[in-house]
Amino acid sequence: MKKIILLSAIAFGFFGCKKEGAGGTKPILTFKSVTMEDVPVEVEQVEFYFNLQDGDGDTEGNLYFLDLYRMDTATDNGTRDPYEFIKMPSLEIHKGTKINAELTLIMGDASDQTFIRLRQFGSGNPPPNKVDTSQLKVFIKDNAGNSSDTLLLPKVAIHFP
Repeated sequence: MKKIILLSAIAFGFFGCKKEGAGGTKPILTFKSVTMEDVPVEVEQVEFYFNLQDGDGDTEGNLYFLDLYRMDTATDNGTRDPYEFIKMPSLEIHKGTKINAELTLIMGDASDQTFIRLRQFGSGNPPPNKVDTSQLKVFIKDNAGNSSDTLLLPKVAIHFP
């Protein structure tokens, strides 16, 4: 009886431990905060803060995002991946070591330093009620192709003049 219990405990130990793939560990992306959820007309930038952890340091991949309220359904028609991506900063110095870093995603009006447009109406016509809503879904993919969990960020109300 003692042998059966001991063998069962050993078997549970082997089957309970799941090893990551040979490519490395899965990155962990956690949302920390957003500078504001109600953006007045005079504010030109909103920042989203994340914490990124990766056990093998190969996070030179892409941060993928999808704006749930601003999807371009007219051009999409289900033919392309709705997620867009931003190339992560080069972190090759950390390759092979653990990373625990803070990331900032900027949504703003200044196109030279912005990855995502805050007020994005190319025709110049703001929404009829002068308030636009944005809500992002984001995840990160490392060089080995491992993806973090997908995060749903808070809704942000953007006011137009």
